[in-house]
Amino acid sequence: MRSQRFFTFLVLCLFCIAVGLAGAGIGRAQTAGSSSLSLNDQRAIQSSLQKAGINLTPEEIRKGKEAFEKQEGVRTGKMYKMPNAPEEQQMQRPEGYLDSRTAVEAPKEVSVFNRIRKIGEYQDVLTDLKPFGYDFFHGTEVKVLTERQDIPVPLDYMIGPGDEVNILLWGRMSAQLTLVVDRDGKITIPDIGPVQVAGMTFGEMSKHLIAKAEQIVGTNIDISMGSTRTIPVFVLGDVERPGTYTIGALATITDALMLARGPSAIGSMRRVELRRKNRVVTKFDLYDLFLKGDKSKDVVLQAGDVVFVPVTGPLVGITGNV
Repeated sequence: MRSQRFFTFLVLCLFCIAVGLAGAGIGRAQTAGSSSLSLNDQRAIQSSLQKAGINLTPEEIRKGKEAFEKQEGVRTGKMYKMPNAPEEQQMQRPEGYLDSRTAVEAPKEVSVFNRIRKIGEYQDVLTDLKPFGYDFFHGTEVKVLTERQDIPVPLDYMIGPGDEVNILLWGRMSAQLTLVVDRDGKITIPDIGPVQVAGMTFGEMSKHLIAKAEQIVGTNIDISMGSTRTIPVFVLGDVERPGTYTIGALATITDALMLARGPSAIGSMRRVELRRKNRVVTKFDLYDLFLKGDKSKDVVLQAGDVVFVPVTGPLVGITGNV
């Protein structure tokens, strides 16, 4: 009995395939809801099966074709629509169907600039540029010493309260003295008395003390500088740490900028000003120091000086193989 049913189902499947191919050749104007067999198709299938000695009812023929279409839909991935089923049920895929399709995103449009940058390996240049020289002040922690005894004091050094003056006397009068300039700007020399020295340069003070020592017959004198004083200065404008700093009297503009960690991101490196008594004494271009080693305008500071860094002007960046 099972063999006869299997043979019947096989004959029915072959006949449905033949009918489907013939229908595709004649016309394709078949509606989506016409999955059930028409009366002529049922009679044709039943007549063919009776000639083969097989008797099936029209209901069995309709169910056989539906089973064949469902199996064919699983194999090809087409949607199987059940007869007389609601619309949402007809849109469901048959059980066991695997969808191997993948969504493909549309390629994003690439700008002209990015297309040019991808021409070669060496075209991928950096656009995050930093102004030249700003890292000079951020490399290490810098301490400006208040006492610099390892360098000679220049002749134009301005004497002020707190400086030490070393005096050596020999001949008729022998003495080795270390004198500190007091608040009044004076030093007191034995057998000579108080001498006003504040406001003089080191060279002027030396000549003045030699003239005083000549008043003592047969006495020779030698003058040198000991420890230098500390002075307050102001570092203002567009710097990282603006404020008041106490530095050594031999400190320069660069030393003061070191303590303030240099110009800020919008501070100028080309027009650093030194202001003294409400007037601009000099303008210092830091690039002369960085590129040429020129410190001619890196002058020594005095008490109350103001180092001012203005806002930078227009900037131009160059990148690539230059």
